[in-house]
Amino acid sequence: MRVGRCNDILGTKLDAEAMAGCLRRIEFAVEPPADGLLEVAVPTLRPDVEREIDLIEEVAIVAGYTNIPITIPGRLAGSAVLTPPSGSSGARARSCGPAGSTRRSASP
Repeated sequence: MRVGRCNDILGTKLDAEAMAGCLRRIEFAVEPPADGLLEVAVPTLRPDVEREIDLIEEVAIVAGYTNIPITIPGRLAGSAVLTPPSGSSGARARSCGPAGSTRRSASP
């Protein structure tokens, strides 16, 4: 498992020994870290752990979800900005009319 990748996904700054400790707590065999990599042997009783992302999930569970910062992945600047209303619903209905749309009201 790549230590840097684990931190990137979780948004943490755990060192290799902390990650190894998390995995050892759930009886995964972990070789001493080398070059930012942890070599992990998964117990045979855990067939659900197949890929690196599964190991990262185990680190997150053992480290505690409450210890993982809440972040928005990537660069989403301005993606959650609300825009001002575009006018009354009548104005919207009039602007849709020329495009072939019709407005229907619900009957009581």
